Amino acid sequence: MPARALKAAGGLPAAVTSASEASVNGQLQVVAVAGGRVYHSIRGTDGTWSPWGDVYSMAGDAGAATDVAVTGTGADMQIVIASNGGTKQYHGARLASGQWMPLTDLTSVAGSFTTTSVSAGTVAGELQATFVTTDNRILHAIRYTDGSWQNAAAIDLTGVYGNHYAAGITGTL
Repeated sequence: MPARALKAAGGLPAAVTSASEASVNGQLQVVAVAGGRVYHSIRGTDGTWSPWGDVYSMAGDAGAATDVAVTGTGADMQIVIASNGGTKQYHGARLASGQWMPLTDLTSVAGSFTTTSVSAGTVAGELQATFVTTDNRILHAIRYTDGSWQNAAAIDLTGVYGNHYAAGITGTL
């Protein structure tokens, strides 16, 4: 993400250590981890930026964030956060109305592991999330449009050599 996008929305209280963006309902929505907290801004279709908002004050505290990923599902923004040294993963959403769904712990969906990175994409209107783990796995989970989850499962990495430290995911409408 260009640094000018982060600066355009105004200052953050600390250095940015992770950032993600998504097109949501015709707007660019940006999230950034700064000082262990997650912040959110929107670039409107007229080119103006909203001030940075503290996601934790709107959706609940997920602990010291280490990575974040977002994607648009229709008019809503889905957010996945890794926190507490990567040992916890959370999901939330900013709805089209501007309201935030509370951040929820994904342990029941993904299990217990330590992640080095998260990514998010949309396929057929559903959130697809990946988690790269410190034991060299890439886990994949789906949040269906009805709000239920498919449990995370390891992607078969047979023939993919080396250490895995990050993954990207993208999809289609």
